Amino acid sequence: MASQWMAAPGGGEALYTAFPPLTRQLSGSVLIYVGFLLLSLGVLLLAVNYVATLARSRREGLVEELPTPTYVGLVWTIVMAAASAIALGIYAPAVLWSLGVIPLDPMAYQIGYFTYFHVNHYVPLIAAVGVWYALAKHTTGARSVFGERFFKAVFTAYPLIVPPTFLYHLFLAPGVPASVKTVGSILSLFIGVPTIVVAVVVLGMLEARMRALGATGVLGWLRRLPWGNPAFGGLAMGMLTFGLGGAFTYPLLSERLATLLHGTFVVPGYFHAFTGAGVTLTFVAATFALLPGMTGRQLWGATLARVQPYVMAAGTTIFVVFGVAAGYSGVPRRVGSIAYGGGAPPVWAPLMNVTEAVGGLLMVVGGVLFFAVVMGTLIAGRDARTSEDLALASPHRMRVAPSGMTWAAAVPVAVVVALIVAVSVASFELVRRWPFVIQ
Repeated sequence: MASQWMAAPGGGEALYTAFPPLTRQLSGSVLIYVGFLLLSLGVLLLAVNYVATLARSRREGLVEELPTPTYVGLVWTIVMAAASAIALGIYAPAVLWSLGVIPLDPMAYQIGYFTYFHVNHYVPLIAAVGVWYALAKHTTGARSVFGERFFKAVFTAYPLIVPPTFLYHLFLAPGVPASVKTVGSILSLFIGVPTIVVAVVVLGMLEARMRALGATGVLGWLRRLPWGNPAFGGLAMGMLTFGLGGAFTYPLLSERLATLLHGTFVVPGYFHAFTGAGVTLTFVAATFALLPGMTGRQLWGATLARVQPYVMAAGTTIFVVFGVAAGYSGVPRRVGSIAYGGGAPPVWAPLMNVTEAVGGLLMVVGGVLFFAVVMGTLIAGRDARTSEDLALASPHRMRVAPSGMTWAAAVPVAVVVALIVAVSVASFELVRRWPFVIQ
């Protein structure tokens, strides 16, 4: 919104990319870059404040070893600071360029932006993965069967893996050598490894906890999980939709497929699973878990809160599956109408109708339910008189003897990995059958 307002003096429209060729003719271009520069500086200062707070706590002897959630926050802060530093490195020269002080190589700016964008869009994803662990403990009383330090080590992989994998964003950039694209394709295969390991850890601790409570059978522990707790429901559906997004992501990490699919509805389709639901539902779950304790009120509309994650996840699944199918049939993204004067293929309209009218509508309903529960709690929530009043469906907080996992918890993750392979193979086969080839 701010970039649009700043572009108004020149009568133009600026994308968030703000590439120099698109903004040089706009009289407000310098304000666009100043806005992004100040935003990046503010985020960097936030990261510095977090690290300084932790350093002071250690220096004053308040903590000897960082709790796992705090350590996750530190890793997240490092990634966020890296993104902000990259942003400062591209927007500061852009400000000087827009003032006519220095020259600016558009290609260098574009590569810098892709690096910044890549690292930056992992900031909410990494935060959500860290919240999974905290929510699993909060809603079930589970503890990691692998130990806290193992989880910390896995999470440390994010700042080591995320920045170098920006290369796959250069698949469509002109003048990039084929060798660089090959390296990008190889590195991109590792991008999901930390998240897959974290998912195994979280599911493993849930399985161990439920077995300690008496669950039997290979998948009997799944039935014992607190599905009626809205915080757990949001966690489960967040992980599920996150995995769905990951399955549809991997075809776009191939240089060949990215070239063909990048301009289609496959991109908004998969990203709605990743961020539109995976991240959002995780934060919705965190809100349901924290709101009673922060306000001293019971959640208002318990039934609505319990249903909300499943409604939103159902809408997202429909949106993603049919949206990705529409993308593979050739439906483009970033267009006002896909009718093309009646010349569009007949399959486009029904696929997009289901995607937006059914999936999109259910997602909106899920959002409205969340807003209603939060506002209802703030305005009309009943006072919580006991600790039990602060949570919905929290029967698993009693102390029981610890139990181990049987690796049945790895089954859902194995299903996601198999889906990744199946989607990738199917993508190559579908593209091979397309009636045209892009040279």
